[in-house]
Amino acid sequence: VEPAAGVRTDSKASIKFTVNPAPVIATGPAPSATPGAPAALTGSASGATATTWSLVSGPGTATFADSNNPATTVTFSQPGIYTLRLLSSNASGTVSRTLAVTATASNNPAVFADWQQLTWPGQSNPAIIGPDADPDGDGLTNLTEWALHLDATSPDVYRPIFSKNGSVLEYTYIRRKTAPGEATFIVEWSDTLGNDWSSDGVLSDLPVPIDGTSESVRSTVPAGANMRRFLRLNVLKPLP
Repeated sequence: VEPAAGVRTDSKASIKFTVNPAPVIATGPAPSATPGAPAALTGSASGATATTWSLVSGPGTATFADSNNPATTVTFSQPGIYTLRLLSSNASGTVSRTLAVTATASNNPAVFADWQQLTWPGQSNPAIIGPDADPDGDGLTNLTEWALHLDATSPDVYRPIFSKNGSVLEYTYIRRKTAPGEATFIVEWSDTLGNDWSSDGVLSDLPVPIDGTSESVRSTVPAGANMRRFLRLNVLKPLP
């Protein structure tokens, strides 16, 4: 049927759609930071399904308390300028922002990172100042030398105290008061000096203060069937 003369017909379509915007994020201001101490990050993210902090560059490592939280803390391993990235994403896209943070040494030898810089001013080579390095060649790592109040620039000898008390052996050593947390201490025994090193049965007393920076720790070890054992102290970095 043809429309009558002078009559106009129109067809209209209405389409509605919604666009979800990409996340909106902010890093917050750069915090004051010293190596070995947590520094507060005050980032924010809205409209995000995933958010992550990461290290872009820096002279050492950056450890985040919760890398998936925009507001968290970060701990730097040594002084210097670090660039961090805050990245957020959702179904519509991914956005990121960077933040430069300067970790300044507090010149406090009670902190391992500060001790590194005080011991080797201006040096950043991990083969010299790294926790597992042994630049003076005395068989003790830098972390061990720091933790036990030894000299990492000149070969020295570590001298714990051994004694026997009935059916147990006593092993007493002196360490830096601030070392627990940056280092773990494990007393081990062996009957052969082979691959049988073990910490089974080892008990350690609470530390006894010596002065403002040092404390002693006594550990007891079962003497074994022959009433004789080899003992050693392992000073290690804490597991992440």
